[in-house]
Amino acid sequence: MSSIDSVSLGKALRLLRVRQSRRQNNVAASAGLTKAMLSSYETGVRLPSIPSLDAILAALEDDLHDLQDALDEVKGWPKS
Repeated sequence: MSSIDSVSLGKALRLLRVRQSRRQNNVAASAGLTKAMLSSYETGVRLPSIPSLDAILAALEDDLHDLQDALDEVKGWPKS
């Protein structure tokens, strides 16, 4: 992944979560985070640490390839 801004990453994480019709509190609890922390990631206020990002992706049963596809989509780029 090249030069990721917090807003795009947040939109991509939200896209992955919404596609599964999951609520923030559900995903946050599964990832060992607070809802407020997940919300701050999804809105681009904060960038998640690598362990937090890994936990979110695990809670969503997604991986870095899924995240890259979501990032491409929110940026309007073709899928890789």
